[in-house]
Amino acid sequence: MSFTNHSRCTALSKRTKQKCKNIAVRGSTKCRNHGGKTPRGVASTHYKNGLYSRYLPQNLLGRFESVENDKELSNLKAEMALVTVRIQELLDQLNNSSEAKKNLIWSRIDLLIERKRRLVHTELSRLHTLQNFIPTDEAILMVNSIITTVKAALRGTEYERVVLQKLDALARQRIGTSLIN
Repeated sequence: MSFTNHSRCTALSKRTKQKCKNIAVRGSTKCRNHGGKTPRGVASTHYKNGLYSRYLPQNLLGRFESVENDKELSNLKAEMALVTVRIQELLDQLNNSSEAKKNLIWSRIDLLIERKRRLVHTELSRLHTLQNFIPTDEAILMVNSIITTVKAALRGTEYERVVLQKLDALARQRIGTSLIN
């Protein structure tokens, strides 16, 4: 078998300072011993797209990363409160403004009201979606209750063994463990 069509690993030995002689993994410049099979890009567990962080000034990077890791980030209540406060601030400015400036303030208020309407709509949709999920512990309790009820109803019948075997097979297939005691 000829290896002339295959590229060689480009890694250098720390000890001898010579190139590795192994064949590189397809799509990589390294062999399997030097990281050629390590997932790259989106497949990597260390992947970050850097969509915003690569452009942020250093003084904002820490705050950005803490917000990026916030579990409640999809909660839009803070944004709604901020828009509401801004609307109130603009309303306060109306009293001491000229007619031309009042028109500008009202157009800003209109934009903010529309922004708040969209935020409220998005937040209500998010909350509605969350209501449709059953927490894992509740789902397990529900399944266990159903199994207990089925076991009690079938106890002593000819179907008991067959149904329990099917339930057990289903549990093993779905969650990797038996739910039948």
